[in-house]
Amino acid sequence: MTQLALIVLLVPETYHPVLLRNKAIRLREETGNPAWVAPLEKLDRSVTQTVLWSCIRPFQLLFFEPMVGDCIRCILCR
Repeated sequence: MTQLALIVLLVPETYHPVLLRNKAIRLREETGNPAWVAPLEKLDRSVTQTVLWSCIRPFQLLFFEPMVGDCIRCILCR
C-alpha cells in the first residue's frame, strides 16, 4: 500500500491526452482565453460509456488480434 501511495505522489503523469488537458487548463487560467481546449475535453462520452468500452475492449483484442488468438489456440490445443 505504501508503494502505491509513493507512486501516485512521486511519479509524474505521462499520458499525453491528460498532459494536453492540463496545459489547456493552465493556458486558459493564464491568458483568460476560453479558446484553449484540449481534445480530451471535447469528448462527450459519459462515465457509463467509458466503463462499457473498457469492458468490451479486452474481448475485441481476444477475438480480433491474430497473435492473441494464436496464443489461445496453442494453449487450448495441447
